[in-house]
Amino acid sequence: YADDMVLLAPSIEAMRRLLHICEMYAATHNMHYNTEKSVCMLFKSKNTPSRMPPLYLNGQTLQRVEEVKYLGHIMTSDLCDVKDMERQRRALSVKGNMLG
Repeated sequence: YADDMVLLAPSIEAMRRLLHICEMYAATHNMHYNTEKSVCMLFKSKNTPSRMPPLYLNGQTLQRVEEVKYLGHIMTSDLCDVKDMERQRRALSVKGNMLG
């Protein structure tokens, strides 16, 4: 998946700077980010505020999500792997049933 990308930043301001760098790179290289397929996720801790200011890419507000599937794995904002492990367990069960 050469066109998939994840940006990680320690703060909203740092993420805004990264998004700006991406916008500048895309403009310089005649590229375009599909904002309909782009989302943002805030990884939560005990001190994380519940409200996050909006993030923008190409002037469009990025949708905030609590979970996203990336390269075949489910990532959640609470960093819990239960959903992904359950999905993989079901897939393994189906394959096992096909063997007899």
